This record gives sequence, C-alpha cells and structure tokens, in this order.
Amino acid sequence: MRESIARIGNSWTEREITTLRRFYQEIGPKNLATRLGRTPNAVTTKARELNIIVPRGDREKVEARVKA
Repeated sequence: MRESIARIGNSWTEREITTLRRFYQEIGPKNLATRLGRTPNAVTTKARELNIIVPRGDREKVEARVKA
C-alpha cells in the first residue's frame, strides 16, 4: 500500500494565502489565479482546504461584478 502521493507544484506563501483569503469571494478563482500566477484549479483547491467558499447564489454575483 502506498503511504502517500508526492505533492506536485509550488508551496503557498503566507502572502499568497492572505491574498486568497482577502480576494477569493470578491474576484473569483479565475481572476485570482491570474493575479497569483497559479491555475484556477490550484486556487479553488487551496480555498477549499482553507474552508473559503462562495455560496452558489453568490457565484453569479462575483462573475457579474468581475465582468463590469
């Protein structure tokens, strides 16, 4: 049985985590990924690990606010 799978990618810095916490719900994962130089999937995964969520009803609001 395998003990664990090696993590691929760069570790998150404290500054990136602070930025994620501050802006995730405001600008969404796609725009935040661009800002941080990471993939949208990496941003979403880290947000889930940190229990940062955008409620389903608010997702459209975030996307509309970003497009405006």
